[in-house]
Amino acid sequence: DDGGNTWQVQASGTRSYLNAVHFTNRQTGWAAGTNGVLLHTADAGHNWTLHLLSSNVYLVDVYFLNHQIGWVLGNRGTLFKTSDSGQTWDTLMVPVPGNKFLSSVFFVNEQTGWALGWDKTLLKTDNGGQTWSSVVPVNAGFLKSVFFINEQLGWVTGDQGRIFRTNNGGQSWITQASGTSVSLQKIQFLNTQT
Repeated sequence: DDGGNTWQVQASGTRSYLNAVHFTNRQTGWAAGTNGVLLHTADAGHNWTLHLLSSNVYLVDVYFLNHQIGWVLGNRGTLFKTSDSGQTWDTLMVPVPGNKFLSSVFFVNEQTGWALGWDKTLLKTDNGGQTWSSVVPVNAGFLKSVFFINEQLGWVTGDQGRIFRTNNGGQSWITQASGTSVSLQKIQFLNTQT
């Protein structure tokens, strides 16, 4: 409640490594981790409920479009989708070229989404994750995070401090200076400027 000036440790109730967290509002959040562990909180992280999606899947990212619709990305291209606030999950597959590791998933709306990862892997879906196509790769070895304001304007981060921006839905990418050579793990915007 103080803008990140102080932090409190909260017990997750699991020994699995947690790789990603996403909140849809101040109270409701999700955390994804190893061994198929997906945690849900409805009280700002004071208590977490375990949802085991699949014990043999390493979950790397979680993103919710709104309170009901969300996706969880796992290794080997496994993608889980819920349309009922996590009560049920459908399993989809992202075709990963060369079995490369995917690191991030993001959806602009229920149909248009992005997945990315190792060796310039950048994929897009226009049908909610049923099918995926490769997009013009950006010049980075390991892509870490993707975020879009709308269907046209988006950013991708990568290793060595790389940031790329598109103004045309991923048809082309512009390199932006980050001022660092450290890998940028996550990117998020509140609007087109911030």
